[in-house]
Amino acid sequence: MNNNLLSDTKAILFIAIPMILSNISIPLLGLVDTAIVGRIGTTEIGSVAIGAATFSLIYWSFSFLRMCTTGYIAQAWGRSNLKDAEDIVQKTISIALFCGILIIILSIPLRDLCLLILGPSEDIKIVAQTYIDIRFWGAPAVLLNLVILGILIGSNKPWKVVIITIVTNLVNIALDFYLGVFLSYGVIGIAYGTLISEWIGVSLGIIIIKNTFPEFRIFSFSTKFNKVLKKIIVSNIDFFIRTILILTSIMMFTAIGARLGNLILAANSILILLQMFLSYGLDGFAQAAEVLVGNAYGAKKKILLKKIIMLTGIISFVVAIMYSLLYWFYGLHIIKIITNIDEVILSTSTYLPWMTISPVISFLAFHLDGVYIGTAKTRIMRNSMLISFTVYILSIIILVPYLDNHGLWISFLIFMFFRGMTLLSKYRAIYI
Repeated sequence: MNNNLLSDTKAILFIAIPMILSNISIPLLGLVDTAIVGRIGTTEIGSVAIGAATFSLIYWSFSFLRMCTTGYIAQAWGRSNLKDAEDIVQKTISIALFCGILIIILSIPLRDLCLLILGPSEDIKIVAQTYIDIRFWGAPAVLLNLVILGILIGSNKPWKVVIITIVTNLVNIALDFYLGVFLSYGVIGIAYGTLISEWIGVSLGIIIIKNTFPEFRIFSFSTKFNKVLKKIIVSNIDFFIRTILILTSIMMFTAIGARLGNLILAANSILILLQMFLSYGLDGFAQAAEVLVGNAYGAKKKILLKKIIMLTGIISFVVAIMYSLLYWFYGLHIIKIITNIDEVILSTSTYLPWMTISPVISFLAFHLDGVYIGTAKTRIMRNSMLISFTVYILSIIILVPYLDNHGLWISFLIFMFFRGMTLLSKYRAIYI
């Protein structure tokens, strides 16, 4: 029994650790990009920041491609059915290509909408438009890469995900510096550097897929509309609705914080960084749950399925406790590392207690997201988010007028709590 427990724990860590490393590399890339553009000028810093935010907004909306692919591939892997896996790969890649080309076609209205939402000053807006227009040509590569990552995660090849992510990021950094700073092309050079790295990244991904699964025919231009494609499209729509609601909730949190004053906005920005740091850890174990739960669900091994869900849940809870203790004992020190402005430190520390309990309240939502992605129960995830988002809006309406930023943070924690509890309420559906 102990040997089985140790073996299962190793299997979880084998996936979780590389996924955490991969997740952390993304914000680190953003920091390096900012450092590079910081050598050029203040307008350029703002322009790249706005441009990067635009693509975060767009591409995060399509993160369903990765999640959907992971769930269905993990299930096919659990059944040891390579034919099903190949069919899923072909169809998800076709959807990614279609969406990527559609983004290019709609690039101008999408660009204008994002700039309207983000509201930069006129001088930053002009430079940001050029940056955004160049980077739109990377849309098919980015969306294809999401599918490739989903294939590798679902087939239990997490370290190959790390290779693709790190190589892409290193190429991006090198090209940004060479084109943007060394050749003095500025923002245009940085945009082209990122664009080229995106296509190099997806090319590397395709090579890895072909070498790892030589029997797979990745591209099929005769994709028929059958039950599998219908199921994938419906799942993707469910994920898309869920993702849009998450994005909206984050934007609302930021916008309401901004209305409460610049000091509150600064404090919330720092605390959201801590929440993001939390998500990198919990997401790693959620992604481990996606794969192992998907394998067991696909193989129809109910006892193993229950054991994996319980074990990943316990590990996630322990990690959440560790985060809470870290923020409780060292939260103020972390804040002082991020900023040296006394007013901001004082304001942030006022709301830090909410951040210390956030991990324990949030862990269930992260964990069960992974479980439901692995079992492809996307309708439950969509409905859970609809309920949680409605409660979130009501909480903001009721609490913020009386409690200001405390009310905003309570509303956010209520949102995370309801996400977890609404998913938990449908737990039995996993075994049907």
